[in-house]
Amino acid sequence: MDDLKKINDQFGHIAGDTTIRATAKAIIKSVRESDLAARWGGDEFAVIIKGGIEQAKTVAERIQMNLKKIRLSLAQKTITPSVSIGITIIDGTKDAESLIKKADQATYEAKKEGKNRIKVVSE
Repeated sequence: MDDLKKINDQFGHIAGDTTIRATAKAIIKSVRESDLAARWGGDEFAVIIKGGIEQAKTVAERIQMNLKKIRLSLAQKTITPSVSIGITIIDGTKDAESLIKKADQATYEAKKEGKNRIKVVSE
């Protein structure tokens, strides 16, 4: 998620929790039945997509599109949650820790480029 700390600091942790729940619902609505979505911890979610990079990009774009539809009223201010998404491929050559590290790296690059972006790990 983008800017959860800022939301918590400005509106309080209950507002942050509301934002996390709204983001989770948008993610669940965006994935296919064959996909797996989970809250990884804090402000991070993980989604495992069956298929290749193009399918993952399609799901990632759908997540961002569904988030754009959300309007949360927090202390007389309306916010729309956003996520920066890092994508990597599971090809059987890397362990889980390496895959998570690669996806995290892509996510940080997406945040550095302005947030609310999708970044694919380049080998």
